[in-house]
Amino acid sequence: MLAGLFSLDAVDKIRRSALEKVVVCNTIPIAPHKHIDKIVQLSIADLLAQAIDRIQANKSVSSLFKHNQPAAVVVTPATAPASTAATPAAKTAPAAAPAKSAKA
Repeated sequence: MLAGLFSLDAVDKIRRSALEKVVVCNTIPIAPHKHIDKIVQLSIADLLAQAIDRIQANKSVSSLFKHNQPAAVVVTPATAPASTAATPAAKTAPAAAPAKSAKA
């Protein structure tokens, strides 16, 4: 039995869906017969190399994740009503701080 990402009919569901892309990292193999244009696999090699380098140099590994974090993008089907379609800004924007009242 070949283990991997996307079990059962997941790839067929992705293929037929309104999704433009599904992005995954290469920590779990994707079987060759499951490679389709909608599935994009990104390498974590550089991140792993930087983490190993920082550990060896006794530097912070968590600092790798504190800057330039990409915004999470919520993909909704094209048929979703505009009022319910999530936007990246709506999902990732920080909440505004409440206004402070001036005391006399």
